[in-house]
Amino acid sequence: RDHPEDIPQFFVSELHVTELPVEAQNACARVFGASRDPFGMAEWSAMDTLGRDGGVITNDAATILNGLLRAFGRQHAPPSLADYNLLLEHSAEAAWIATEGNAFNHATTRVPDVIRLAHQLKAAGYPLKPSVETSRRNVVTSYT
Repeated sequence: RDHPEDIPQFFVSELHVTELPVEAQNACARVFGASRDPFGMAEWSAMDTLGRDGGVITNDAATILNGLLRAFGRQHAPPSLADYNLLLEHSAEAAWIATEGNAFNHATTRVPDVIRLAHQLKAAGYPLKPSVETSRRNVVTSYT
């Protein structure tokens, strides 16, 4: 809540499985259907305290952080090659999540004008996507 402009942001991708073709939806069910929650009772209890009180004691903060570290792993078994290829055909994001889980794959920073910076980086020869991605709220989310 304090100084949000100074705190790194997380880029969260959403996978809308119901918008995929049925065969890809079935692959998602096979791959992600038995996913486990990286948080146990202790982590959820500490999160409830944080949400309620706006802060936690050091031990609870460490419990939350350890749960968050686990959250950035794969929470399901490795996919079969057939399911991976099917997901890749219909959604690069689904294929990434199938193999890597929630592993870190983006870093963000705040800049005054992301579009201007992207043009400068392109002019300097950095490989970038052809356009700026926006969320459904029309907020710039990435340009990598």
